[in-house]
Amino acid sequence: MGLFKRIMASCLSLLVVFAFTGLSLDAKALVISTDTTWIDPSSLNDSLIINPGVTLRILNGNALDGGDLIINLPDGGLFQIQSGGFLNLNGLYNGGRSGDLTVNLTGPSGNIDISGVILAQGLGTGRGGIITLNGSSFNLPSTGVIYANSPYGLGGNVTLNNSTGAITVDNGFRLNTTGQSDATHNLISITGTGVNVNGILNANGTLSGSGSSGGSVKLLATGVNGHVDVANNILAAGTKGKNGGLISIRTTGAGGDVIVDSGGRLVAASASGGSNAGNGGSITLNSNDRISINSVDGNYVINVNGSDGPTVIDGNGTGGSVIMNAAGDIDITATTAGSRSVIEANGARSGTGSGGLIQIQQGNTLTR
Repeated sequence: MGLFKRIMASCLSLLVVFAFTGLSLDAKALVISTDTTWIDPSSLNDSLIINPGVTLRILNGNALDGGDLIINLPDGGLFQIQSGGFLNLNGLYNGGRSGDLTVNLTGPSGNIDISGVILAQGLGTGRGGIITLNGSSFNLPSTGVIYANSPYGLGGNVTLNNSTGAITVDNGFRLNTTGQSDATHNLISITGTGVNVNGILNANGTLSGSGSSGGSVKLLATGVNGHVDVANNILAAGTKGKNGGLISIRTTGAGGDVIVDSGGRLVAASASGGSNAGNGGSITLNSNDRISINSVDGNYVINVNGSDGPTVIDGNGTGGSVIMNAAGDIDITATTAGSRSVIEANGARSGTGSGGLIQIQQGNTLTR
């Protein structure tokens, strides 16, 4: 019996255990119907590779939800979705939740390459997927996509962790967890010795229905001279008059800077359009050395504005909070003149909303 036939035959059980030395999927599509699929190779060079044009579809045995996929390679290895390849954990029908994905490549050569597409979307009111990727090397290029969103249900939760190296999200890479928000859903968390964000991280509230509050984005750099450098949009805005969410950026290693430049923006505002006004969210920047914020186009860089309601008397959304804490300098600049402030924490413009809080707790402030 061939490998793919053996996999299909094994999927009738509740828990499936695969043991192999490298699995490269080159069929057009492979569907696994089970509650939880474990892939647990034991060899250093083991790998799971989804080639271009291949879809690996994992469904829960109830034929409604997506199935969960767990991959443990304790000695390292390769988890790769090549450009044009798909890992599909989506729910199947309205109300079906996404499956969850856990990849643990804990050895010194644990390589995670998302050049293709991960679909972990809830359908209707089904929640988005919980995706946890732990590795020692990440490739997140412009062709890569992680969708863990839901139109009416809870947004997903995506965690990327590299304890031994930096994580770079390339320009064009898309990471989306939008949906309804709570403390553990609609959440993006990236931890590495350094973190570079050149692609878009989207944890906005959903645009469907009556909207929702913004989610959370947390970036942490732990290495010596490990910076968090943001050069694209990080979004945690509330939609249709709901409250903005949370963005937290922190460095803990000596010499670790927080840098928002080259068109980078942090948005935890409340967007108008619903039946009420919403309050701005919270953005916190903590640096073990320096914070540098630069507007290159005359637009805002940080936005926690409140939103207008449908009428003037409803327009009482308050501005949110921006808190900056640095051991070294805090440098706020605008290289191009414009009509917007570099940091905005305004109340609703057409109503009585109060302005928010901009607080610099430590550091020498250099504003130009």
